[in-house]
This record gives sequence, C-alpha cells and structure tokens, in this order.
Amino acid sequence: MSYLANVFVCIAVFIDAGAAKLNEQRFNIITSNKESAIVRVGMLITSISDVNFKQSTFKATLSLTIVLEKSKRPVGSSIVRYDQYLYPFSDIIILSKSVRPLDDYRLITTAIDGTSTSQLRYNTEIFCAFQLNNYPFDIHTCEIVVLSVRHPVKQLTLTWIDSEGARINQDVSPPNIHVSMLSSEQCEIDSTYALTEFNAATARFGCVRAKLLMSRPLYIPLVRFFVPSGVAMLIAWIVVYVDRTRIQTRLTLLIFSCFLVLFVIFKTYNDVPPLIFLTAGDIWIIICSLFLFLSFIEVILAHVLMNLSRKHLMLANKDIAIRAESRYRREKHALREACSNNSQPPSANGRILEKKHVEVILPSASSTSNSEVIVHNYFRRWSDYYSVMAARLDLGARIMLPVVFIVVMLLYFLFYIFL
Repeated sequence: MSYLANVFVCIAVFIDAGAAKLNEQRFNIITSNKESAIVRVGMLITSISDVNFKQSTFKATLSLTIVLEKSKRPVGSSIVRYDQYLYPFSDIIILSKSVRPLDDYRLITTAIDGTSTSQLRYNTEIFCAFQLNNYPFDIHTCEIVVLSVRHPVKQLTLTWIDSEGARINQDVSPPNIHVSMLSSEQCEIDSTYALTEFNAATARFGCVRAKLLMSRPLYIPLVRFFVPSGVAMLIAWIVVYVDRTRIQTRLTLLIFSCFLVLFVIFKTYNDVPPLIFLTAGDIWIIICSLFLFLSFIEVILAHVLMNLSRKHLMLANKDIAIRAESRYRREKHALREACSNNSQPPSANGRILEKKHVEVILPSASSTSNSEVIVHNYFRRWSDYYSVMAARLDLGARIMLPVVFIVVMLLYFLFYIFL
C-alpha cells in the first residue's frame, strides 16, 4: 500500500510540474518584460457572401497574418494544431457570430531577429447593424474587428502590419452588393474580465478594425423596384384613353396595375426584415398607391357622370327601361325647375347648354304639348352637361396625373440619390 501511495504522489508532482511549466511558457514574456508586447496583424479579405439583412449578418472568408516581435522562440518553423494554446496566436480572435478555421494546423515561422509569424484562413459570420432607412438606396458600414481577449493593452498591443491596413480582393463583392474598403484603424475596447457579487472588473483590450462600405448597385433597385412600378403607373395612365363607356376594361387595367405594385412589394421586401420606420421604398410605394387611388377615383367619377348622362338621355327619349313612377317624379321636378329661375344647368365649354336643343322636332310634334318639349329639352341639356363633364375629367387626368407624378418622381430621386 505504501508503494502505491508513493507512486500516486510522484504522478501528482509530475502533473504539477507540467502545469507550472505550461503557465511559464504562456506568460514568460509578460512577466519578464514590463513593456507591452507588440503584435502586428495583417488581413486579406478574399470573399464576402450571403449578406442577410433579416439576421443582420454577412459571411466573409479572410486570411489573418499575426506577427510577434521579440517572441523568444527558437529560430525555424514549427507546425502545431489550431486548438493547441500558443501565446499570443491563440489569444487573438475575430469578433464575429461564428468563426471556423479552414486549416487544422498552424505554421509558425521565427526569423533570426526573433520575429514570429503565423498565418491562418477563416470562414466567419459577422454581425453588422444594417441601416435600412434609405432602402433600396441603402449604404452600410460594417466592421471586422480582430481582438486580444486575454491580455489588456498594458500587456499586449495590436497594430496593423503596414499603414495600408486590411486588404480586400477586387472580386470580393457578392452579386447584389458592392463592397469596398473604407478604412483600417487601431482601436481599444473596454471589456469585463471578472465578475463578483458587488462589482465587476474591467480592462481595456487592444484591437484592430477594418471598416467595409457596402452599397447596392443602382441597376438592382431600378430593375426590381422602379421599372415594374413605373409600368404599373403607365398602365394607369393609359386607362384614361380607353372609351368611357367601357368600365370593365378600365377597371381590369387598374386592377392589373395594383397587382404589379403588390408583386413589387412581395419581391423586393422578401429579404428585408419588418421595420418600425418608413424606408425610401415605402415612400415610393405610398406615392404609387396614391396615384393608383386617384386613377380609381377618376374612373369611378367618370363612370358616374356617364351613367347620369345616359339616364337623362333615356328620360328625354321616354325610354321604357325607366320606371313610370321614377319618370313621372323626375318630369314633375323638371317642370318645377323650368318654371323657376334656376331652370338652366351649369355652363360647360363656355356656354349654356340650354341653347343646344331649343328647336327640337319630336317624332309627333303636332300632338306634343308644350310641357313635353320643356321636359325633353331639360333632360337633354343635363345629359349633355354630364357627358361634357366626364370628358373634361378624362382630359384633365390625361394631363395632370403624368405631369404631377413626374414632378414628384424627380423630387424623390433628387432627395434620395443626390442629396
């Protein structure tokens, strides 16, 4: 039994010695040097894909080069596993939602002057707070941050390898987003490294930051957003050139325009999360919907005026389709109006329409009383008046709707693109 106890004691001493040696290897630079260790970082962004506006993330493949000056490592090259701890290469991370190295091993090269260099490639998914206020003219500033997580600034400082900072490949942009390098800068982040019951210990950690500028090419919103809605508005303008009596054709064209606008809404906003504020696209949809509503109102008013004109014409010709009670009531009202001072309808086309049918030869003029002639002329004048007003309404819509829409469209693009 004593022999087994001695064996266990020896094993415990051996484990403690190995742990102490590992800790000494991790922190020998920090304990031996009072000055902060300088780590230079180089970044090459090789590709960016899957820009997800709903989750506020994008995926990036990048190559990270880490250079440690005065590393006190032996001259030469060594290959270690990625998950094996090695100061300071294992302490430098990419601030992201998820990160996965493309290589299982890390190559570390140490020069004669004591400079150690390591290079590794990563697939990352990085969070970016996309600003969608001007969607689809949106421009976003996204950051890729490389951070030292275990050693504060007093112990380890991060800086770029050269003044140019991070680099980006020319063909890095995904199909629907244009990506360019905005700036590269050195930074510091305040973070909490210990928590107690009553307080929290914080420290300032060094980092380097690469800022990317993401913008949407102009042809994408033109093709997917503005051209279909512009076609819808063009169809709505064509409606006023259709014969006023063909109400079914007019309504069919307007409904087709509405379906085009709904298609634009469904297709364009499919990749955008629900927002609590109005975007530039929302304002454009509101403008198009307002003009479509005005087109509907114009078509309905013109149809109502044409129905009134047709009904008064039927009353003038004593059409059998009009009920006898309704015709008698209206003829009585017409005679009462004829005997009063307000017997004339409003003027249209610069003249009073009562003069148009003063001399009317009825089919049986010899047997027609004077009251029937008055009633006939009264209804014909009002029939002509409603018909002229419907024509005026269509003529005004042909001019006003396109002109006002073009003016609003120019102001819209001037505000969101040039200002």
